[in-house]
Amino acid sequence: MLSYNIVKDGETVNNKVLGNRYQLMEKIGEGGMANVYTARCQILNRIVAVKILKDEFSTDEEFVNKFKNEAQAAASLNHPNIINVYDVGQDNGISYIVMEYVDGINLKELIKKEGALEEQRAINIVKQIALALSEAHSKKIIHRDIKPHNIMITKDNMVKVGDFGIAKAVNSSTITSVGAVMGSVHYFSPEQARGGYMDERSDIYSLGIVLYELLTGKLPFSGETPVNVALKHIHSKVELGEEDFANVSQDAQNLILKMTQRNVDRRYKNVEQLVADISSLEQKKPINNFIEREEDFETKRILFGHQELDFSDDYDEDYDDEEIDMKPNKKSKIADRKPKRKHSKTMSIFAIIAALVASLVFLATVFIFSGGELLPSNVFGIFSSNKIDTPSLLGKTLEEAEEEATKLGLKVEMISEEPNSKYAEGTISKQEPTEGVKVNEGETIKVVISKALAETVSVPSVEGMKLTEALELLESKNLQEAVEYEFTDQEEDIILSQSPAAGESVEERSIIKLKVSRGPEEILEMVPSLVGKSLEDAKANIGNFKVGELSYNEDKSKKDGVVLSQIPKADTEAKKGSEINLVINRLEKEEQPQTIKTSMAIMLPEKETVALQIKDLSTGAVVYNQTIRPADLNGILIVDIIGKNGETKDYEIYIDGQYYTTQQVAF
Repeated sequence: MLSYNIVKDGETVNNKVLGNRYQLMEKIGEGGMANVYTARCQILNRIVAVKILKDEFSTDEEFVNKFKNEAQAAASLNHPNIINVYDVGQDNGISYIVMEYVDGINLKELIKKEGALEEQRAINIVKQIALALSEAHSKKIIHRDIKPHNIMITKDNMVKVGDFGIAKAVNSSTITSVGAVMGSVHYFSPEQARGGYMDERSDIYSLGIVLYELLTGKLPFSGETPVNVALKHIHSKVELGEEDFANVSQDAQNLILKMTQRNVDRRYKNVEQLVADISSLEQKKPINNFIEREEDFETKRILFGHQELDFSDDYDEDYDDEEIDMKPNKKSKIADRKPKRKHSKTMSIFAIIAALVASLVFLATVFIFSGGELLPSNVFGIFSSNKIDTPSLLGKTLEEAEEEATKLGLKVEMISEEPNSKYAEGTISKQEPTEGVKVNEGETIKVVISKALAETVSVPSVEGMKLTEALELLESKNLQEAVEYEFTDQEEDIILSQSPAAGESVEERSIIKLKVSRGPEEILEMVPSLVGKSLEDAKANIGNFKVGELSYNEDKSKKDGVVLSQIPKADTEAKKGSEINLVINRLEKEEQPQTIKTSMAIMLPEKETVALQIKDLSTGAVVYNQTIRPADLNGILIVDIIGKNGETKDYEIYIDGQYYTTQQVAF
């Protein structure tokens, strides 16, 4: 049995079993917060991945509780592009999460191996990640640590996103930690780098950085320390260099720019919008994601007349990257007025500063209370009487809307397409500003165009079917499946239940969740040691197992008839009632040479008595030694000699102690 070690606080633990269930096998990865092992679930007899929290985090009770809570939340997710979380627990101070084992590599390893990916492949990978995020966001779970290290890809290019919710347990101090944790800062959103509020759009930013890296093989920002990198996320825009993006389409570049806007309000509002644009990109359709003007990316500055004041050191996320033009109102002719009396130079400076501060306070107030819709660059227009009431463009085509807006001195811009049942396909379903809002001449009305709702299909009934039959039926209806197995008394691979239920209407490509029988639960028991026992003893000590196949081998160092080996081996687990195959020792019996008896005739001298002795020359043994009367034997002595079949022996004959003769006998 293989032995693996886990070192925790200097203690070496051999053959560790967590929660009396998960037998750790091989270490397959190490991250900033945890080590990852393969393990065998002793109950379900399957290979899983076990993530064990590192010592520096496991001693923090608050962190461990968050780790546990977030892992349990992640376990509620069920999506083909999400690594399933099966279990979470603690064992002797070891906090662990049990999840699906994915046979593949992470995206970071893929990038190191292949470099920049071809655009279509990179877009497909990001789409799968986005679909996984959509499932999580629908359950109010924000990943907070989207990076290539946490995303697995199989040989079939199936993407699996992991570590859902775990990063949420990390506090803001993690940014200065050493080691592997530092890697996350390269994918931080600006609000995450600032320690600010995060939502779904924070994941979208991080995913944009991942897409950048997939397409170029490099990261947009680097620095000597994590803090340097974080500051670049806060203050610098993502640059798309011509050399790096020479082979990347403009639409794909726009996708990155939209995802990585520093201001969260300028990113995609949700992952569904992102997926829609990616789908259009895959179909070679133009995407209409709104990208802010280039100057909107620049460091915030305020222009007062011809003087530029730089406030880049006084950062405020509410005014992130805005350019505000504060030029004097021509009607008021403030710049031309002469002071009625002289003021000192110092007083003039104070007056300018006071006016500037008052203006900034006013602008901030207007901006905040307008919900960010009224940009500071338009503030001075509120004093103008030349206001235009925004017309209703709902239900009109884009061409009709542009024609009407042009007559009023306004512009129209389509920002997206969304399915809508109220308005006909190709007509406007939403507009901003809405009807009746007073705007300045030349302003733009942003609109959303209605597109057809996805085709719907009635969910077929698959309960009671075999899994293969159910999958064929779902495929014929253009539906997808997510399979969950459980042990029951039902036959293996029988569909136990489905969701949505049969007869419900769903969109094509919807996922139908299936619960499938795995058959009766297998009860595992420890296999007894039978080696060294006789076959009879082995049968008596086999417990809840059965003797399986018997085979034979020879080991002259062991007794004949004992068990030499067994499969499965002792001290492993096997299904109760299963067979144990045995190898029995069988010694070859040596053939005993056949012994035969023959006769030897000896001519005796003419004496009254003689002392006769016969000696076996091969062994030196005396085979005959007696005193006899030759007359009684008619002068001839017949002696029986025993020997092995096929051998020949020489015998010396002595009479009265003197050598008499030698005879050879063949047996």
